Amino acid sequence: MDHVLRQFMRINQLHNLWRATDRVVIAVSTGVDSTALLDLFLQLPKRQRPQIFVAHVNHKLRAQSDDEEAFLRAHLKRLNVPLFVATWPLAEHPDHGIEAAARVFRYQFFKQVMRETSATVLATAHQEDEMVETGVMRLTAGHGFTEPLSIAWQRPFANGQLIRPLLGMSKATLRDYVQQRDLTFFEDASNAELTTARNRVRHQLMPQLVRENPAFQTDFAATLLDQVAVNTYLRSQAKQALKSINHSVSKLLSDPLPTILLLQEAFDQVTDEHHVAVKTAAWHNVVDGLVQGKPECNFDLGGGWQLRRRYDYFDFKRLLNNPQKNVSRRQPERETMVTLNKWTDVMETCQIGLFDADQVVTMRPGFMSVHLHVAAGDLPLLIRQAKATDQLRLQHGQHQSVRRLLINQKVPQEERDHQLLVTTVSGEPLWLVGRRVAVTTSSQQLVEICVKLGRGAKHE
Repeated sequence: MDHVLRQFMRINQLHNLWRATDRVVIAVSTGVDSTALLDLFLQLPKRQRPQIFVAHVNHKLRAQSDDEEAFLRAHLKRLNVPLFVATWPLAEHPDHGIEAAARVFRYQFFKQVMRETSATVLATAHQEDEMVETGVMRLTAGHGFTEPLSIAWQRPFANGQLIRPLLGMSKATLRDYVQQRDLTFFEDASNAELTTARNRVRHQLMPQLVRENPAFQTDFAATLLDQVAVNTYLRSQAKQALKSINHSVSKLLSDPLPTILLLQEAFDQVTDEHHVAVKTAAWHNVVDGLVQGKPECNFDLGGGWQLRRRYDYFDFKRLLNNPQKNVSRRQPERETMVTLNKWTDVMETCQIGLFDADQVVTMRPGFMSVHLHVAAGDLPLLIRQAKATDQLRLQHGQHQSVRRLLINQKVPQEERDHQLLVTTVSGEPLWLVGRRVAVTTSSQQLVEICVKLGRGAKHE
């Protein structure tokens, strides 16, 4: 048995990537790596070989793309291996970011093939060279050790797992294997161009690192795999810690685990499978800001995401494409008259009633009710949006502004422009709904004000 095949089988034993009972989709581009991957699966002893399907994407990026597809169709027909092909139409190619767009198209297609075949495993041909290149690229891009620097052996994907069984093999090893097996493969000439960051790392930076340390690739690959194992453990600890932290800033900062690690895990849970890369510098900026203790602030993470702090609570928010839509704007000011012993609809989601105190008001869940003393000349009452400068009367002739009251009650900034205020007909504030009641003179008429921020009310 070939030593590369033995290594391939040993990798599966160590990392439990697939079982013989699985249905596996193999992503094949016809390059040397994916050609080796497909052949290694086909050379497995029958008792270890899963059911195989092949997925190929014709990106229409090169003149030989059609030749590659035609070869693969004929080759797999001879082998009696099911093949699924998707073509990325030229009309869908973007002017910028074509690599990222191609990747999105490719992996969406792989998900589709997995659904159609009921497969639970997708195998890709990422190898050791690419793992090392990715680690170097992530370090130079500012990523830290509290996040994975390497490509993992496997990760959740679609309704199963994405596996990378070749990570322990160099490209040179795979090229030798393919040549010894006399397998046909295609070279992508664009891999030699220096227009992409990966190609610059591969052809310019890596040779310099190898000159400094001839064993750099092997050594760094081992370091990356260790880092992934440590990071996986720390992430599991962070996931447990976040359950008790429960969005509390004070608990976050007092937890013994690194704050950046906890924030990264919390962010990944929000973004789910839509990976958003956040630079280490951005996370340090967040931690510094949280430690400084400003009660309300937003921190840009990049990619249209923010971390928001509202007193002791933090969360993540994705901004809309239109920045203007992300600005909290006041509703147009409108006053609604509230007459005695009657229910009044203020808006679709708000209903208010004003009654003599000796009336019986039957309220359903969701109502708020207060008793106030008002003079006959204060009626009818008005309800409108509160202003930050509105002043509520306190005891001993003191007053407090709506702004200060909301700050004291730690009301989030985005909620402050949506507070309702009940006033006398002359505009004197009586009740900041759900927040504070003004002091009134007890010798005046006693009334009950009921507000329902929803639907459903009954007055008897």
